[in-house]
Amino acid sequence: MAHFTTNLPAVDSFFNTFRPHFSAKQFPLLQDSVLSLFQEYKRCSLQSMAQKIDCDYQQFQYFASDSKWDDIRSLNQTRLGLIERFRPTRPTKNGVSIIDDTGCPKPYAKKTEGAKYQHCPPLHREEVCNVIVFSAYADSKKHFPIDFSPYRPQQKFPAGDADPEFKSKIQIAMEMIAHNARNPLLPKLCVLDSWYTASGLIEYAVTLGVAVVGELKATRNIRLFRPDAQRDEYVQQDELVKLISAYYSHKVSYVQTRTAKGNLRKVPVYSFVTKLKDCKAPVKIVVVLDALFEDDTVKVRILFSTDIKASAQKIVDQYSLRWGIERIFQEIKENFSFDQYQMRSLDHIRRFWFLCILAWSLVYRLKMMGAMRKVVRIDSETFPEYVRAVRNLVDFAENRLLSKSDCPQRAFRILSNRIVRRAS
Repeated sequence: MAHFTTNLPAVDSFFNTFRPHFSAKQFPLLQDSVLSLFQEYKRCSLQSMAQKIDCDYQQFQYFASDSKWDDIRSLNQTRLGLIERFRPTRPTKNGVSIIDDTGCPKPYAKKTEGAKYQHCPPLHREEVCNVIVFSAYADSKKHFPIDFSPYRPQQKFPAGDADPEFKSKIQIAMEMIAHNARNPLLPKLCVLDSWYTASGLIEYAVTLGVAVVGELKATRNIRLFRPDAQRDEYVQQDELVKLISAYYSHKVSYVQTRTAKGNLRKVPVYSFVTKLKDCKAPVKIVVVLDALFEDDTVKVRILFSTDIKASAQKIVDQYSLRWGIERIFQEIKENFSFDQYQMRSLDHIRRFWFLCILAWSLVYRLKMMGAMRKVVRIDSETFPEYVRAVRNLVDFAENRLLSKSDCPQRAFRILSNRIVRRAS
């Protein structure tokens, strides 16, 4: 069988980083597996991927499912090390780490391990799905996944949540925070959405020297001094907004956010230092009294930071970086079929997820390192455009190999004559 190739040294060096983790027979299949994810499918599956690379399905299935791999965590550390090795791709002091989860809907799954009727984040409702907890990095210019871990619902364990093997999403998140805190290149600042802002997690992060920025649920109790009663009370969002309007409107200030076109808009906020009920760590609260973002349907948000010296503007800016992880979810699903697996074993599914993340990381590296600009025509600096560019390189090499004659490089948008010669 002929193996997929792009004839681009930057791609070869990316894959060679992972060569020590695989046998001589496995390594070509690793490359083929990742590059086959760049192809377009009506429905991605191991069988359709095997057909694309002209590989025996049983052989390909064995590689993806049952052959001996190094531990996924070890492979992921190598991937992360490659990102951290180069200045254009590595994290900076202006970034944040983010923890959130996403779901892969499997409405007809009967025997898929870990799939259960539960809240499915992308659907915003309950559905049979696998849920994956992610940690990611983001700043104003870049974002990349750090780690991922499947969540197995307590119903899948013999003793439920009392089973020693069971880990809640909060426990998985705490392990990720601890793991990230040991990495000197990752920021000591973690951004969370409202689901993960449990008191235990906040307190644990603070003990590790990690600041936490997040959003609070509307039902969370926040301590505020009530001038009408002349005492501190714990109040929820509705009451808090009423008290601000009645007694603290003169202390409302403004933060700035940007529209999609880059224009600045002012958003009213009220900020103060206080405590959350049942949480020992003091926090800086920022009550956002209007839509925080241009197309935001939520008119009131309560943000917080365990860095009580941070300004309201800084907290809003840090929280805004949380959307970097949502972009990662969108990119790996829309471009690499992250949620289209047809496997039952969670270990096998984790391998497929890692291959998707590896494909994403290849595009990230090529894009940030500028390795494609003189090789293939790229019309815009978008992620899908770079996915298309890699696909064009693969398709061009495959057509040259199959035809044994010249094929029009213009059709594949190839700019580099060196790439043309290598494909010959």
